[in-house]
Amino acid sequence: MNFLVANPVKGIANPGNDGLTYDSKARSGFTFNGKASSIRRPSEIVLLVCEDEQTIDDGLFNPNPSQWASGQCEMVAGRHSLKRTSARNFSNTNAGNVDARGNVSFCDGHGEFMSRKDALRGKYSGRPDPDPNGF
Repeated sequence: MNFLVANPVKGIANPGNDGLTYDSKARSGFTFNGKASSIRRPSEIVLLVCEDEQTIDDGLFNPNPSQWASGQCEMVAGRHSLKRTSARNFSNTNAGNVDARGNVSFCDGHGEFMSRKDALRGKYSGRPDPDPNGF
């Protein structure tokens, strides 16, 4: 579950990708107060993710696009794609992250087949800081 739209209300690690500090309730285009009614654009904000077995570490989806190139990040499972994809994880840090598509559901209740990179973007995850350059 996307921790940015779950209770208890938590923010991103400070500072964000851009070096700025954000309020714990700040999201991309809205302020989350713990209630579903405070989520703006619920048809665009990811709520549940089928997370990759290589990166799953808890019940929360912590979207952080800045970790895509430099380290292990939590991402959508690629096992639903036709071709096999790799993901960097704690035990295999040499594997490269490959963009794949997987299953996600949104705050309005609908589900889609979405790419790993899109699920990490602030527009869909709710992260208030901007996506890294070139992402």
